[in-house]
Amino acid sequence: MKTSVLALSFLLCFSCTKKLDEETCLPLKESIEVDSKVENIDIFEDVSVIPLETTDESLLSDCQIVAFCDDKIIVRDINTLYFFNIETGRYESRICRQGNGPEEYVSLNDVCIDCADKLVYVLERRGNIKTYNYNGSFLKEYTNDSVVSIEMLESSRFVAYSGVNRQCDITLYNKDWNVVKKIWKRNKEVMNYRDIVEVRDFDVFNGYPCFMDTDTLCQINNENVNPLFYIDKGELALPFEIFTDKKKKKERDSYIWGDYGFLSEDFYFLRFYYDNKIYYDVWDVSSMKLMYRNIVSSPVDARGISILIDGKKINIWPSYVRGDMICSVLQGEEVEKLGLPTDNDENPVIVTCRIRKR
Repeated sequence: MKTSVLALSFLLCFSCTKKLDEETCLPLKESIEVDSKVENIDIFEDVSVIPLETTDESLLSDCQIVAFCDDKIIVRDINTLYFFNIETGRYESRICRQGNGPEEYVSLNDVCIDCADKLVYVLERRGNIKTYNYNGSFLKEYTNDSVVSIEMLESSRFVAYSGVNRQCDITLYNKDWNVVKKIWKRNKEVMNYRDIVEVRDFDVFNGYPCFMDTDTLCQINNENVNPLFYIDKGELALPFEIFTDKKKKKERDSYIWGDYGFLSEDFYFLRFYYDNKIYYDVWDVSSMKLMYRNIVSSPVDARGISILIDGKKINIWPSYVRGDMICSVLQGEEVEKLGLPTDNDENPVIVTCRIRKR
């Protein structure tokens, strides 16, 4: 499922196997004084606008993009999955099987999609994995009470994070959910709870899952966990004692926190909070240079990146990334700029674009 933040938490620490040097460090702390807004960043092409159809069966209260599969957009609204046509946005079907029955799921803890075989794997809160077709018909259940988050690989295998109470933390499974390889094991004797994170979701870059380990973006290549780059926050990194103490919440503003990023081609789209402001950055990771920054300091400020659609300036920010495709969910004022209905009962609009080849 490509909806969760690569969450900053305090439950697990991974060890990347390749040493990082200055060329693979994104100098976020050094850039923090750069506050000028660039009006446009010319890296997008093939822009499409897809209004999601609103029907009695498809009225969304939330819209989290799960996958683009062939001719379908699959989105999640809490505990229901909806399927829309990728060209027209027309509603086609949904999976709404929440309950306690043998063919139902308690909740959608995580979801991954097998586009080739048109299957949906639902990870329940209690750890079981249930399989459905696109019409919501139950097919099979797999029992695995240790799994916390899942992602499907192109080789019809799965990668899963197994949770803090398990000895093996990242594991490869075959299509029948049998263990193929244990990628990383926790050494409980040397665990440092001040540096640890929990993988609540995997992203995918160049066909391989990646995740954020503290301030290092790591990638799983079927055999090892390797770092892609490190985000250098220096003394602006949020201290553990402030992160874990709700009474010290106001002290976060003196540090960089809530950071969340998407990697597409050579660009890293990073959003974070600092000094009571929201930063929207685009970094070129081939050169580790800041390409774009929009700092939001009030509710009326435009957020994200401005692009032109039919001569109208629209602000977007990635909600889902796969390969060179960037997807954004538009609501409210941004939808109104496009001349589309903005009633509360209307579903949002999806904007897709691709990173232009250099």
